[in-house]
Amino acid sequence: MRLVTACMLISSTTSLVANGFQATSPLSVRTSRVSTSSKSVATAPMSATTSSSMSYDEVNKLAFRALQSECKELGLSAVGTTAALRGRLLEHFGLAKEVALEKGAAPAVTPEEIEELCATDGITFCDESDPDFDFKSLLSDVMQKSSVGHWKSATRKLKKLNKQYSTSDRPVPREAYLAVLEACAANRNNGARATEPARKILEDMAESDYEIPTDLANSCVMNSLGEGPGGTHDQCGGIDAALAMVAAVEASPNGSSSLTDATYGRLVSTLANDGAVEEAILVLRFMVVEKLFTPPLGTFADVAKAAAKSDDHAED
Repeated sequence: MRLVTACMLISSTTSLVANGFQATSPLSVRTSRVSTSSKSVATAPMSATTSSSMSYDEVNKLAFRALQSECKELGLSAVGTTAALRGRLLEHFGLAKEVALEKGAAPAVTPEEIEELCATDGITFCDESDPDFDFKSLLSDVMQKSSVGHWKSATRKLKKLNKQYSTSDRPVPREAYLAVLEACAANRNNGARATEPARKILEDMAESDYEIPTDLANSCVMNSLGEGPGGTHDQCGGIDAALAMVAAVEASPNGSSSLTDATYGRLVSTLANDGAVEEAILVLRFMVVEKLFTPPLGTFADVAKAAAKSDDHAED
């Protein structure tokens, strides 16, 4: 009887162990997959390649700091907005023609050629329509969408207005840029999701020599920075977008005095917390030497803490 009971216990224990092994084995596999993917995500931003030749798509995918780095490597000027830096690289690699093709630049047609093509005998045409109707209609849509906070739709319509209907004699008015920018900047850049459209608007305003309001400039830069990797917030915004905004604001009329010490201090702390010690020191020095700001002790502490963790700056 005892022998039979012992055999039954041994068989039940063996089946439990086997079932437990089968249940936990897939979990360990899933865990290893997750850890492997997390490592690849963590190391992805650290890999940067500098090639002697780049394609049009590769240049367009570069972020602000990557554009600056490529320009420095090639001996080009690394100062300016995102569009300016990208344009230098495209011109260096001989890709300027692709920019013109992307914009859909149509060949210029003279009025004489149009008249010759449309010439008819015995018929006289008189066009009394408003030549600016399409421009005014789309501009009205931009202002209407901005007024109700539909920043995505307003951004798309502003892009279409600027690309298809804007000319040197009839540019997009400053009020349209400001209306869309205010819609993008609302609710902390709409949870940082509207950071990139806001950056593009700031750069377009700087290129058009439009003055940028101080409160909007500081709000856009401050709210583009978060606590995530690269200064992002839920994978939106980040340090590159903030630096591009700062460059655009500084290039705009009266922009050199628009950004406050709090905005620069937030940028320095975010750079330091992200491990970009050299860039944090450069911006901090710019604050003190060029802007004559007195950063709070917390800003110095963030940079010092990041330098202490870095092998290259531990002695500093």
